[in-house]
Amino acid sequence: MTVTLQDTQKILGLSVRGRPVIGHCRPDGWRVRVEAFLGRPLPPEAPTQRTTGVPIAWLRQSFGDTASWMYLPCLTDWDTTGTYSWASGVLAYLYRSLCEACRRTAMGNPHHRPTFAHLWDQAKVAFSRTSRAYVQYANELDTLRPSMVNWEPYTANDALHLGVSSMCSEDEDLYLMICPLICFYAVEWHLPNRVARQFGLCQQWPVPPFDTSVELHKIDRQKQKKTVEFQTLHRQYIEVWDQFHDNLYENEQPHTNYNFRAYLTWYLGVTRTRLKIQWTQEDYAYLESSEDEDTSYDLVARQGTLIEAAPVLDRVGNAIKQSVLDIERFPRTGVDEHTLNNFLGVST
Repeated sequence: MTVTLQDTQKILGLSVRGRPVIGHCRPDGWRVRVEAFLGRPLPPEAPTQRTTGVPIAWLRQSFGDTASWMYLPCLTDWDTTGTYSWASGVLAYLYRSLCEACRRTAMGNPHHRPTFAHLWDQAKVAFSRTSRAYVQYANELDTLRPSMVNWEPYTANDALHLGVSSMCSEDEDLYLMICPLICFYAVEWHLPNRVARQFGLCQQWPVPPFDTSVELHKIDRQKQKKTVEFQTLHRQYIEVWDQFHDNLYENEQPHTNYNFRAYLTWYLGVTRTRLKIQWTQEDYAYLESSEDEDTSYDLVARQGTLIEAAPVLDRVGNAIKQSVLDIERFPRTGVDEHTLNNFLGVST
C-alpha cells in the first residue's frame, strides 16, 4: 500500500499529464528573482541564516504558505505553468522526503544541544507527546490488517454521490504508468504493479525485482549545488516519462480474495512487514526475571509514555503461526499416548 498518481489527482486535483517538473536551477541571484515574482522586497537575511531561502515566518505572515525558490522557472509564465505534471512532481518530492526522513541520523553540533534545565523545564511535554505519537503510529500500523483497509476509496458509494471536480478524473488513463517521477533533482519510480490491489486488480506475484537506483538517491540539492541544468542530468528519465501510454502496467485480471491471500503468504515470507518486532526469540518460560528493572517494557512504563503493543502482538502472532506449523507436521495416525503428551508438553 502506498501513495500513487491516482491519489495525487483525486485528492489534490493536480494534472498527471504534462511535462516533468524540472527547469533551470541557479542559486545565485535568487533573491532578485523571488522579489520580482512576489512583487515585494524580501526581509534582510539574518546573520546566522545557514541556508539560502525566504524566512518561513515571513512567508506565512505574508502569504500563508511556503515554497522553494527552485520552482520559480515553472511559475513565472502562467501560460506554461499549467502544462507541467504537478501530480508527478508532488509525488516525486513526497517519495524523496520520506526516503530522506528514514535516513536522518545527524544531530548537528553537540554544543548547540539543550541543557538539562531546558529539557526538564521546556521540552518534556513536547518530547513526551512526540514519543507517544510515534509509538501510537507504530502500534496502529503494525496491527493493521488487509480487511481493515478501504482499498478503493474513490469508487465507494459515498464518494460517487459527491459532486467532485472533473479535475479529479482527467488522467485516469495514466494512473497505471510504471515511470520515473521527476521533481528537479529528485527522481523516484512509480510502481503501481506492486500495489495492484489499490486499483481493483489481481496482485501478481512474485513481484519482479526492479532497480530504483542507489545513485539516484545520492542526488540532492546539498550535494548538487553547482548543478543548474537538471534537464541534462535527468535526460534519460525525462525521455521515459514522455512515453506516457507506453509505460502502462498491463493487467486485466480482477482482484480476488483467494489470490490476495496467496500473495500475502508469499510477501510475508520475503520482507519485513512490521516496524516493531518482538523483543526476543527466546521462550518466555525460560527467561530469568530482571533484577535491575531495566527491561524495555519497564523503562517505557517508568517514563510514563505509551506502551508498545506491536512487539507483543508480533510475538503472539509468531507463536500462533509456529503452533499451526507444528500441528500440520504432526502425524495424523499411528501416534501413541506418550508421543502425543510430549508434543502437547503434558507431563505424565
